[in-house]
Amino acid sequence: MVAGVAFAFVFLLLALAGPLLLYFIIQSETDDNPVMGRDEAEQAAREGYEKSK
Repeated sequence: MVAGVAFAFVFLLLALAGPLLLYFIIQSETDDNPVMGRDEAEQAAREGYEKSK
């Protein structure tokens, strides 16, 4: 009985910790995204397109 309760507790702990860990990893990757205006974005898109030719 105790082993079953312990297993359920560990399972629930991992089931909650996994998504939270993924959330914090993704959140840390998106903290400092560069923000650019429309003109800068169009210029960057044109330069990327010209390099791909």
